[in-house]
Amino acid sequence: MKRILSLLVLVLLFVSAADAKFTYLRYYGGTLNGYGTAVAGKGAIYVSAEFAKCYVGKKVTGVRVGLSANTDELSVFLTRSLDEAPLLTKAAEFASSGNNTVKFDSPYEITGEAFYVGYEFKGETAAMAVGDSYDTNGNWTDLGSGWVNNATNAVSPAKALAIALRVEGDVLPMDAALTGVNNVAVRSGNSFQMTGRILNLSAEKITNVRVAYSVNGEEEKFADIEQTIGERSEAEITVDHDAIVGTEPVSYTMRLVSVNGEADAYAGNNSQSAYVLFPNTEAVKRVVMEEFTGIKCGYCPRGIVGIRTCHERFGDKFIAIAKHCYSGTPSELQASTYNYNIGGGFPKCIIDRRYQCDPGPTKAPPYVSAQLGAGCSAGVDLEAVFPEDGDGSQIDVRATTQFLSSYSNSQFRFAFAILEDSVKGYTQANNYYGSSAQMGGFEKLPSHAAINLDHVARAGFGVLNGIENSIPANVDEFHTVTYATKLDIPANVQSKDYLRVVVLLLDTSTGRIDNAAEVAYVKTGSLSAIRDLKADSPAPDVEIRNGKVVADGFAGTIQVYSVNGMRLANESLAHGVYIVRLTNGKQNFVKRIAY
Repeated sequence: MKRILSLLVLVLLFVSAADAKFTYLRYYGGTLNGYGTAVAGKGAIYVSAEFAKCYVGKKVTGVRVGLSANTDELSVFLTRSLDEAPLLTKAAEFASSGNNTVKFDSPYEITGEAFYVGYEFKGETAAMAVGDSYDTNGNWTDLGSGWVNNATNAVSPAKALAIALRVEGDVLPMDAALTGVNNVAVRSGNSFQMTGRILNLSAEKITNVRVAYSVNGEEEKFADIEQTIGERSEAEITVDHDAIVGTEPVSYTMRLVSVNGEADAYAGNNSQSAYVLFPNTEAVKRVVMEEFTGIKCGYCPRGIVGIRTCHERFGDKFIAIAKHCYSGTPSELQASTYNYNIGGGFPKCIIDRRYQCDPGPTKAPPYVSAQLGAGCSAGVDLEAVFPEDGDGSQIDVRATTQFLSSYSNSQFRFAFAILEDSVKGYTQANNYYGSSAQMGGFEKLPSHAAINLDHVARAGFGVLNGIENSIPANVDEFHTVTYATKLDIPANVQSKDYLRVVVLLLDTSTGRIDNAAEVAYVKTGSLSAIRDLKADSPAPDVEIRNGKVVADGFAGTIQVYSVNGMRLANESLAHGVYIVRLTNGKQNFVKRIAY
């Protein structure tokens, strides 16, 4: 009889264990991205009392840690205070890139009091990882100098660490979190989409959600979204919004109202705010024609006239680079370091490395126009000077790009070219001599015409595949990336008075030129603070004095934002990086400034 009862108890225990459900509570969503350069340290997330009260009686059985690389040692912990000894700890048997779940030997029963869960790691490679969203409870680190809440950094709040606590119980609350609500960059007057991510923190499937949204403090509107999100899973949601007109950033809020027709268990993770931004970089798309030509090519005047035509039609949104490489080109006209080429007969060209075509005045302009209409992923600006203290053999350059969307694991890179105008001493073969058809005046020139050559490629720097590590793989929208370097001036340059510098923003995943900028002509001086990415007149000089942004001689308003678009008071600014917008009623300037 005792044996039968014992077996019955075991069966009941098994059924009870089988009925227990589990979930992972977390703040991060999306893919894992590397965070920092530390090869050892600690990371933690905070579970507030309000959050914990939704799970009273449930048990924390372990911690899931997302790593960006393998590490030698990993252990997890649970504690009431980061300054006290942990209540639970457990070392992992191994720790690899990706998600690692480590279970405690005994569970922690949630009482409704606040607590932390986290991990400690040690290895030879930076292994900490974050997701794609922010939460004020999501990023504590101790890298040897004590615990710091990186999520509340006013200048550059850190995204949530990839840490989740495993929670078990016979019945778990129906809870979902809205996260990943990011800034939207849009041209003024255009419609746009607000996006976010729904983290299903429950052990039940979600089939529909209701989201409220408000832009610029207006009355909330609602969107009902039919979407299946599996238990312990996540999915992106989008909400369409009509066009709005503006120049200054306006805030917007998204709020999760209900899940499967019911209010979810914890409202504290249902709302996030961001900004609708109107960056002045969006319209500044420039198209690059790389022309392959030669002075001994009798039909290559077609390319010279085609370039003139494009400059007249498209102005400074068109950039031409003439690579002299036709058979018999003198060595001093060649540019071996400009090592990008295309096949085919002469004359020939390629537009943004997308359209290969004849560079003639009727052939190339339609392709240039099409590329201008295609837009760009980022605005680009360039500064180039001969350093005041240099010997004239180098040019200091600084390229700046501001992306209009977030990118993870992107393959954008900068490349540079040095060009020279008004190159003298050569005659151009001219098969249009005496022609009845017009070719920009070449029909009136002799068969070998003495002309000055413009846009001549003198040197290239990374023009084939871009300069490695010149742009980070992971970038946020409205985030400014700057790359500075020195370019050696080749010996075959005739006159430094006619030098141009071009920066190419290459997308090496497609092999195309996404955008570009040109400085003509290079002057002597020193690179100033990062200036406006698009300005029709010189931007005001801006600096930070005694914790406040000032612009001497500027009669207008000054607004200060964090690099993530958060509006800040222009006083008592901490050391860091800021976006400054200056408006005088007629013009807007945007500067990125470090303090």
